[in-house]
Amino acid sequence: MKSEQKRLIERFKELYGNPTYKEMAEITDIQMTRAFRLCNGFEMKLTEYLKISKKIDEKIAETSTVKNTFNTCLDELSVNALMEIEKFCMRKLEVKDIVKSSTIKEVVA
Repeated sequence: MKSEQKRLIERFKELYGNPTYKEMAEITDIQMTRAFRLCNGFEMKLTEYLKISKKIDEKIAETSTVKNTFNTCLDELSVNALMEIEKFCMRKLEVKDIVKSSTIKEVVA
């Protein structure tokens, strides 16, 4: 499975509470057997990618104001303040990657 596709499916499952294949099919309007195949490594069609991406964006929009807050910050904060926010976000991502890689190493060992 391509890493972008894998990330997309993982994000979808995270946002929708690890749905069953049937639930995933109902949410995305993709056939259930196709949802199963996509989750098990079959390559996505562009239309499937767009449907899943759209549902992710919709879910984020209804549950979070993060994007709006970032846009407001971009409009109103100084460059220095924006650089601090960027550094904070980068550290959060680095920690997530470290935790994820250490978990993978534990599973392999």
